Amino acid sequence: MLSDKSERQILILGFGRMGVSHALQICGILGARNVAYHVTVVDPSRIARLAAFSIYGGLLSFKKLDDLWHAPDGYYDYAIDATPPSQRFENVRLLEKISKRYLVEKPVVARLGPNGMSGYVLQHNPLINHLASVIATYDLEAIEISLNSNLRFDDGIGWRAGINGGVINEFLGHLLSVPLACCQGLTGLSVDRVFRREGAVETLFKSPLCPLRLTLEYGDASVRKSTYKWRFVSRDSSVTDYDCYQILTKSQGSKKSLGLADLGASVEFYLRGFDFCAQALALLEGTGDKMDHTQLALIDSLIQQVLEAA
Repeated sequence: MLSDKSERQILILGFGRMGVSHALQICGILGARNVAYHVTVVDPSRIARLAAFSIYGGLLSFKKLDDLWHAPDGYYDYAIDATPPSQRFENVRLLEKISKRYLVEKPVVARLGPNGMSGYVLQHNPLINHLASVIATYDLEAIEISLNSNLRFDDGIGWRAGINGGVINEFLGHLLSVPLACCQGLTGLSVDRVFRREGAVETLFKSPLCPLRLTLEYGDASVRKSTYKWRFVSRDSSVTDYDCYQILTKSQGSKKSLGLADLGASVEFYLRGFDFCAQALALLEGTGDKMDHTQLALIDSLIQQVLEAA
């Protein structure tokens, strides 16, 4: 699909940490395949513009957001929206019009069209397909999810002037994306109760399939880096643990494990590099997302419910 040398047009809205990460992945893949590309960046920050110019040089142009509404339909081959969540509802309408395929960073907030992908990256891990096949055999009794983060947040909600971040906005969608990608029966997931304590937010979810407990712990300086854990418990006492690096299944006295190395994936790099690369390939090659639009909308709704309850 990308073997010819015709120029690809890439649009990036917002050139902060997330926009840069996705942009480097996409342009690196295109460059490695010897495909010409041109990048358009929309960002009012002078620092972001300097960073973009230092990376792309002559391959770069800048535009104002309002000017993009005059672009021809489908003009951009790939677009990334890495702006604050409050801007994305209008941006999705724009990207539906002017881009062939687009990626919206999390939280998505707006319902995506058929050419849109979510920014929840954990479901793109190479182990996810195997995890889904294991969970498909379970009569689920419970799901437990935990995050232990070394990132410093003011509290569960506020961070970066209290509008864009907080441990809930930063991590909740990622963590929920894994069971939603593996368990179709979780479509009825809803918030039951939310508990806050110093350095942690705990949420109980209910669904027709099984209850789900999620604990977000943040601000522990002794933690080397953020760790994610999922536990899927079957009514026959089988248990599967997953931590983004390995799947460990215990059933009737036996243990089976599968790790990234077993799939030929190196674990020498920070995990997010795998996810960004897999997500960029999905965007470029049209292989789509791991979750459908109903699931993406559900995540955004759940994030909002937890924020309000917390």
